[in-house]
This record gives sequence, C-alpha cells and structure tokens, in this order.
Amino acid sequence: MAKLPLLPILIGTLVIGATLGGVYLFIQNKTPSSDGKNTAVSTTSYSSISSNQILGVCEEKQVVIEGYTDKGKQLRNCFVEYPGEASRTDKSYYIVEDVCGQFTKEFMENLSNLKFTRIKSATETNLNNCRYYISEEPKGIGNYVFLVLEYLNYENQKVGQQALDRTISTDPRISMEHFIAVDEKGQINEIYLKLGENKFIGINRSSTKTMTNEEEIELASKIAGEIKGYK
Repeated sequence: MAKLPLLPILIGTLVIGATLGGVYLFIQNKTPSSDGKNTAVSTTSYSSISSNQILGVCEEKQVVIEGYTDKGKQLRNCFVEYPGEASRTDKSYYIVEDVCGQFTKEFMENLSNLKFTRIKSATETNLNNCRYYISEEPKGIGNYVFLVLEYLNYENQKVGQQALDRTISTDPRISMEHFIAVDEKGQINEIYLKLGENKFIGINRSSTKTMTNEEEIELASKIAGEIKGYK
C-alpha cells in the first residue's frame, strides 16, 4: 500500500492499493456504529424488494452467517437477509461483513446472467469482500467479478478518485445514491453504491475481459434494485 501526500482539503489518510481489477482507493476515515459493530441498518424487508429481476428462485430458509449468532433468512431472490439482534429495538436489516454469505453465488448469477465456477473471499486485501469466478484463467489469478464492503467515507472517495484524474459520473439506471469512477482510458475503475456516510459497496472486475463497462453498470443497477432499502 503506497501512501499519497495529503491534500489540504482532506481529513484522513489517502491510501492507494493495487488490485487485480485496477487501483482501489482508501481514504481512511472510519466511524464505527454506536454499539461498536461496523454495521448499518435499514427498515426494508423482502416484501418491498423487487422480484422482477429474479431468474432463479431459492427456497426461503434460515441460514448461518459467519461471525453472527443469529441466523439470516435466505429470500426467494437468493439474497440472505440478516435481521437485527434480539437486543435491538429498531427491527432493522443489515448489509453484513460476510459478503459471500449474503450476496450468494445464486443471487449474483441471477443478476449478472453469468455462471460462476466458485466464489471466495480475498483475505489478502480485505475480509469484507467476495470474488465471483467466471474461470480460473489466467492461471493463479482467475477471471472474476469483485464486491467489497467498506467502512470508509463515501464523499472522500470521490475527492480521491478525482485526485487521480478519474472522471466521476452517475447513471440514472442505478436507483441508489452512487458514483462511477472512470480512468483515462475510458474504463470503469469502480462503481460505488452508498449505504451510509461511512459505508459503501464497491463493484469491480478482474479485467475488462470479465465484463464491459455497460455490463458492469447493468449489474450495479440490478444489485441496487435489490438492496436499495438496506444500509
């Protein structure tokens, strides 16, 4: 991880880390939730989540989410909904750190129209992520879609991407607050879906051979359509 000089207008540390899909940006400004857990909440249940995108239907059942004592609920769209703990009074739902466990292989296949050979958390970069492999080539690297959950300041990400001469834009098809960072070659570096001031989902790819810019935007649009009520 190579540190860049601080910009006068920024508070925090601007850190650039290379990923196989490009450069991943961190402006470190984490704020944990009041109960000490880095989670945020939503008041949306599956009854208000879109089902018109569902290609495959999963059995509704209780499932174990890694690192949590309470079980989550697998929905018909194959997403795993995690309820608030019994001690909470807000009756809210979470996007949790177990990205592979919540954004299941079947859920991502439904939305992307891709078939994944396997899914795996990339523990060498960040625990809160999941790689969805299309193939194992190139050998030792693979070809995959990448989701990452970050507890970093959302607005600072825009500033940092602009400092790297990336173009920032939005797309009306994406129903959540978001931005798209595009590099000097016209390729998407990252799509950011805002879950809170200090929480977002990043959507990436291992290379431009994984999916085109348009396909990545379409995937982001479908993911946003399913999780826009969660935080």
